[in-house]
Amino acid sequence: MPVGRIQYLQLGPVTFEEFLLAFGENQLIEEMAHYHPGTRFPSSAHTRLVERQREFLFLGGMPEAVAAYAAQSTLSEIENIHDSILNTYQDDFVKYKKRVDPLQLKLIFQKIPAQVGCKIKYTHFSREQKARDIHRLLQLLSLARVMTPVFQSQCTGIPLGASADLEVYKPLFLDVGLMNRFLGLKWAQIFKQDEIALINEGALAEQFIGQHLLFLESFPSIPCLYYWLREGKTGNAEVDYVMSYGGHDLFPIEVKAGTTGQLKSLHQFAYAKKNRFAIRFNLGLPTFGRVNTKLISAGSHTVQFSLLSLPLYFVGQLLRLMKELIEDEGSFLKV
Repeated sequence: MPVGRIQYLQLGPVTFEEFLLAFGENQLIEEMAHYHPGTRFPSSAHTRLVERQREFLFLGGMPEAVAAYAAQSTLSEIENIHDSILNTYQDDFVKYKKRVDPLQLKLIFQKIPAQVGCKIKYTHFSREQKARDIHRLLQLLSLARVMTPVFQSQCTGIPLGASADLEVYKPLFLDVGLMNRFLGLKWAQIFKQDEIALINEGALAEQFIGQHLLFLESFPSIPCLYYWLREGKTGNAEVDYVMSYGGHDLFPIEVKAGTTGQLKSLHQFAYAKKNRFAIRFNLGLPTFGRVNTKLISAGSHTVQFSLLSLPLYFVGQLLRLMKELIEDEGSFLKV
């Protein structure tokens, strides 16, 4: 391989904003691009974006599925495309039977979607297989890029990987649409997710955000994601994702499936790391403000930080908004 003649770039599923482009929703992208922390976001655009994001949860980012839906294929045809992709992966496992048991690999592959958002425990995959065998199979699926580990990090500084525990992680699946197909969710269930409780709705939101965070930047090397976990005798504190920006600022990111939810883990993180900023993704309109609260578990110490709350569909604008927060936090708070 001649040096300098090959360049590696990472390719992920279609993003939500690319999905909007496929349907000519350029105006919605413009609305998001012109939003700044502390300003008002049009409720009409929000309503439309929430509808489109629900469609994305069902369709996912596989190019063939998006193209077929844009060409007005039926929902059953989309499901057939998802099945074809998933079956192709599983049929491919038999090619590696000299190295691994294809049936065991298939079993682990099929159970990953139900484990998204959960700390890996090998007993959740199989009680018969040895932990080291499950670990090896998960590593192979990670190398194949159908599963991505989100590593636990102490977040003691930058880079986050310096304090990461590579044996403790949560899995992300390849794509939220394929994840839904494995879980057996139907379009009607996702479309009415604000009216009925979905068992996996938190995992769906975490998968949606995670598969976008992985490819926010064009990395020549494989991108990594991290989360923060503090386990204690009286309870755990966990922040879904943590990112760094500008070489010095940490951004804890909490993902909520609905419009409400407590922020106890963000409070714990901000206190432990003396953090200035935090991000929350949910289904509500964008808001920005100052959090000032007392942390009982830390002897009623006061915790203060700036919280940017964004709808899930805003994830593609995250890096731009992080930059704006760092550069001009004070002026946003005065708006």
